[in-house]
Amino acid sequence: MPPPVRAFPALQVRSRRTVDRLLTAAQALFAERGISEISVVDICRRAGVGVGTFYGRFVDKEALLRAFYDRYFARSAARFDHSFPRSWAGRPAAEIVAALVRQRVAHYRRNRSLLRALVLYAQTRPDAVFRSEAAPFGTLVYERLRELLFTGDGGVRVVDPDRAVRSMLVMIEATTKDVILFSENRSPRLQLSDRELTRELTGLALARLGLPSRDRRRAHTSVRALRQRADRRASRAHLGSDE
Repeated sequence: MPPPVRAFPALQVRSRRTVDRLLTAAQALFAERGISEISVVDICRRAGVGVGTFYGRFVDKEALLRAFYDRYFARSAARFDHSFPRSWAGRPAAEIVAALVRQRVAHYRRNRSLLRALVLYAQTRPDAVFRSEAAPFGTLVYERLRELLFTGDGGVRVVDPDRAVRSMLVMIEATTKDVILFSENRSPRLQLSDRELTRELTGLALARLGLPSRDRRRAHTSVRALRQRADRRASRAHLGSDE
C-alpha cells in the first residue's frame, strides 16, 4: 500500500512560486529558531501568505519539511555536480581532495545555523524520509569521488578503493560537522579555525589515500590558491555592489 500523499503537486507556475516562498521562509526560520519551535502560522507570516494557502499545498508542517528536504538535497547535488564535474578525471588526487575539503568546510560554515537545526531535529526525531532524501546525495558524492580519484594515474595507491573513499568521506563529514556546528562543546584549547581545520583534514584525507608527503604539500598549496581565488572573487563582488 503506497504512503498517504502529504504534499499536493504544484502544477501551475503561481502555485510553484508560492511553494518556493513557503520553503524559503521555513528555511530562514529553521536557521533562526530551530525546527521544533516553528509553527505553520510562523511560516505563513514570514512568507506573506495565508494559512489557508499553506494547507492548499501541504497537509501539515511535516509535509513541508519533507518538501524542504527534497529541495535542499536536490540543490546540494546540483552544486556538487557542478563543483566536481566528470571532466576532472585525471587531475592530481591531491587537488581534488583539497577542493573537496575546502568546499565542505565552507558549506558547513556558510549554512551553520540551518545545518545545526537539521542535525538537532534529526537527533530528537529520527526521520526515515530525511535519510531516504539524503541517501542519493551521499551516493552521488561517493561515486563521483571514486571515479575522479581512481581514473587515470592520480597517484592514489590503496588496496581497497571503496573502503578508502568511504572512510575518507566519513572522516571529513563527521569532523567538519562536529568542529563547526558544535564548537561550544569543546574547551578553547581544542578549537580550530576554518583554515586550520581545512589544512589538517586535507592532510589526513591524503594520508588515508596513501599519497606521499610531497602530494600533501601540493594540496596545501592548492588550498591556499583556492582560498586566494575565492577572496579575489569576493572582493570584486563587494566592489561591484558599491558602484
